[in-house]
Amino acid sequence: AVEEQAGGLEVSMPGEGPLFFSHTWLRDNCPCAACLHPTTKQRLFDTYQLRDGVEPASVRVEGDAVHVEWAPLPAGEGGPEGGAHTSVYRLEALRGSVVRGPRVPVEEVQPHRAFVHPEQSKLWDAHSFDGGTDLPQVEYGAVCAGDEEADGVAEWARLLDRYGFAIVNNVPQGAEATQKVMGRMAQPMNTFFGSFWEIVGGHAK
Repeated sequence: AVEEQAGGLEVSMPGEGPLFFSHTWLRDNCPCAACLHPTTKQRLFDTYQLRDGVEPASVRVEGDAVHVEWAPLPAGEGGPEGGAHTSVYRLEALRGSVVRGPRVPVEEVQPHRAFVHPEQSKLWDAHSFDGGTDLPQVEYGAVCAGDEEADGVAEWARLLDRYGFAIVNNVPQGAEATQKVMGRMAQPMNTFFGSFWEIVGGHAK
């Protein structure tokens, strides 16, 4: 059975309590060949086109699958059809996508990296940074100073370890400066593209 809720669908199936799936998650995870490449499993649908969310026009259960007819979206959103689309989700696939256990606020989640002291790692969400003004960041000049002044690199590494990301500010435009920043953290690995390549205007080199 499927029941429409605010912002999503509540799906009940044998041996399970009601499972909730948001509309955005469902549209993002449509398994059809137009949204998910059948061979590479690469996602082909750009969820970021859904600026104002997405709503189903109708929902029904047929056999072992949930069929969702998505309501059309304003022009320019959701592809050439304006977002009108049909998605079919197998119940077993929905069951397998559920994360078991109660939902826990991010501030109560404990890091699982045993080799790092819990106080060194900080879990964060959209409300952790004050409007983007206190994001973890370092200056290009500090990172790319001479080897005898490696404090910027150490701070960059500390922020990466603590938050999982860090911004290097004021990097000069161009490949040379970008390569210099990369080389300060680690030796770039060679691939069949080389150790560095640019993607400009849709052409890689």
